[in-house]
Amino acid sequence: MKEINEIIKSTISSNIDWMFSMFYLVIDALKSAGVQVSFWEGEENWGSILVNDKTTGYIWKKYPLIIIEKEGSPDFKSILIGDIPINYIEVDSLSRDLFRLNDDELKGYFDSSIDFDSFTMEDLWFNTNSM
Repeated sequence: MKEINEIIKSTISSNIDWMFSMFYLVIDALKSAGVQVSFWEGEENWGSILVNDKTTGYIWKKYPLIIIEKEGSPDFKSILIGDIPINYIEVDSLSRDLFRLNDDELKGYFDSSIDFDSFTMEDLWFNTNSM
């Protein structure tokens, strides 16, 4: 079980104009590098990152966080050149790694019914993606 309190705190406390500008710059940079990103404006909280039509990660619209599978995913640091402060959570699999978030204040940022004692990144995405 991997606890993600610190990375979520760091992500939320970043003081940048992420949601209204940088999020879209990152999406454009990924698409320019040939990475597919599925994001429905006004309907989703997360963009899905696809490689060869397979979902390999998620990018959070509210805060600068990318969740990505280690294998088969692009090297984001080479694509996202510059000073865009993004936090990453690397996983072996979006559907198998188990995580825990045990800070009640942080749980409120997700506004969800997810089991924060044991979840996958796919669970997090699924339970928090709808607006």
